[in-house]
Amino acid sequence: MKTQFTINKKKSFDTFDGKMLILSGLILLFMFGMSGFSFSQNSINYNLGNTTPRKHTYLKINSDFLQKNNPLNYQNNLKESTGREDGLIFLMDTIYVHSVSSPSKRYVYTYSNQGYLLTSLMQDDDNGSWVNSTKEELTYDEAGNNLSSIWKFWDENAWVNSSRSTYTYSADHSMLSALYEYWDDDVWKYNQMDTYSYNTGGQVVSHVVQVWSDGNWNNYSKDIYVYDDLGNLLTSLGEMWQTGVWREDQRYTYTYNEYNNLITSLFEQWQDGLWVSVSRDSSEYNAANKKTYWLSQIWNDSVWINQSNTVYTYNELDYLQTLTNQTWQNDSWQNNLYKTFTYGIYGGIETTVTSSWSDNDWVNWSMNQYVYDDYGNALFGNYFFWEGNGWTQNQEGPLEMYYDYCTTINDYFGYFAEAHYVSMMVGIADINASFESMVCYPNPAKDVVNIKFNTVNHNFCNVSLFTLSGQKVKTAYNGQLNAGIHYFKINSADLAQGIYVLKLFADNKLKTSKLEIIK
Repeated sequence: MKTQFTINKKKSFDTFDGKMLILSGLILLFMFGMSGFSFSQNSINYNLGNTTPRKHTYLKINSDFLQKNNPLNYQNNLKESTGREDGLIFLMDTIYVHSVSSPSKRYVYTYSNQGYLLTSLMQDDDNGSWVNSTKEELTYDEAGNNLSSIWKFWDENAWVNSSRSTYTYSADHSMLSALYEYWDDDVWKYNQMDTYSYNTGGQVVSHVVQVWSDGNWNNYSKDIYVYDDLGNLLTSLGEMWQTGVWREDQRYTYTYNEYNNLITSLFEQWQDGLWVSVSRDSSEYNAANKKTYWLSQIWNDSVWINQSNTVYTYNELDYLQTLTNQTWQNDSWQNNLYKTFTYGIYGGIETTVTSSWSDNDWVNWSMNQYVYDDYGNALFGNYFFWEGNGWTQNQEGPLEMYYDYCTTINDYFGYFAEAHYVSMMVGIADINASFESMVCYPNPAKDVVNIKFNTVNHNFCNVSLFTLSGQKVKTAYNGQLNAGIHYFKINSADLAQGIYVLKLFADNKLKTSKLEIIK
C-alpha cells in the first residue's frame, strides 16, 4: 500500500494566518520559495521541553484548509499516487543537501515492505565523514496507521531520546488522539495531548489541546469547525482556556460560489466582548475553477484597507504558469514580486523563477531548477540567486523534491540536492494482502472513476460513493467477492462538482478515500 508519509508544513502567503502582514514579511515569503519557508518534517528535531505547547496545532485544520486553497499547491493537492498497474512505487532512499552557511547533510530513509517510512536519519558532513545528527523511528498498525514516532539525537557516540509522539485511531482510521512527550532524566514526560472528534463525513468538528502541568492535564486551546451540507468549511472558531473557562479567541468565516470555490475569508479576533475584524481575503476564478485573483485587506479605522493582491495564470494543463503580486502603497497598487513556473514529466515543477520590481522593471531574484528521471523522481534540485549579470549558488533556498510520479514532496533547505530512490512493489494480492491497497483514479475525475483493490478472503464487499455530509450517491458493487484483485468503475458524469468520499467495506474493514469530481 502506498502511504503518504511526508508531511509538508508549508506556510503560504495566500492566507491571512499572519493577520496584518507588513511589506517586508510579504517580500520574504515570495523570495524564499513557492509557499514561504517550508521545511521537511524529516529534518526537524522536535524537542518539546517542559510545558510549552506545540502551537502549530492550534487551528491546524483551518491552516491546512487555507493551504489547500492556495494555487501554489493545487497540483500537489489533486494528485494521488496509484503507481503502475503492477503496484510499482518509488521511495526516497538517500538525499544529499549542500548549503553555504552550514555543513552538507545526508538524509537516509528505510521502509517496511508496505512502503511505510520506518526510519529517517540525518547526518552532517564533518571533514569528509558523515556524522550522525538526528533520527526518527516510526511504527504502524496492520492498517498502516502511524502509531508512534520517536526523535533521537546523537550525543557522545550514542543515540539519546528527544521526543515521542503516540497516536490512536477510530475504526475508520481517523486520528482520535495524539500524545506528545519529551525525554528528561531518563524517563518520558508528558508534554501535550491533542484529541479530535468528527462528523459523519469524516471531517474534524473539534480539536482540543491540553498541556501537562503539575501532574495534571490542563486545557490549553480548542478548535470548533462547522461545515455546510456539501462539506465546505464555514467557520473555524479558536478558543483558549482562561481562568477555568473556554474563551473566544479567533474566528475564521468563509463563503463560496455556486461551484464551491472559496470566494471570501474573514478573520476576526475577540476583544472586549466583541468580534473585531482583522483581515479579509477575496478571490476570483476562471471557467476551470482555478483561482485567478486574490485580494488581501486589513480592517483599520472602520474601513477595509487594501494590502496586497495576486494575479494567477495557468497553462493548457491548468498548472500555475505565472504569479504577479502587488502591494498597496500611497493609495495605488505597486508591483512587488513575479513568479514563473515550468513543469516536467508527471507535472513536477522544473523551474521556478522569482523576480522583484526595481526601477520600473522586473529584476531576477532567485531560481529553482529540478531534473527528473522517467518516473517523476527529482534527481537534482538547485537553488540559484541572481547576482550582477548571472545566476550563482551562494545562498540557500527551499528545495522541493518531487518523486513517485511527482505525487510526493520532501522539502529541504540548501543550494543543491542530489536524491537517490528505491522502487518497491506494493498492492499485489498475496496471502498477507488486504484491501488497504485500494486506489481510485484519476483523481480528480470527470466522467469515470476507476477503482482497484484486493481482498484476502471470500466475503461480503460494498463499494459506494458518498457526499461529505454522508449521503450515498453511487454504488459500484454490493455482494460477495472472491479473494484477489478487483476492478470497478463509477460513472461520475452526472455528479455535481465537488469533493466526495469513496468507501470500501471488505474483509470486515472499512477503507475511505477522498475523490474530487471536476467539470
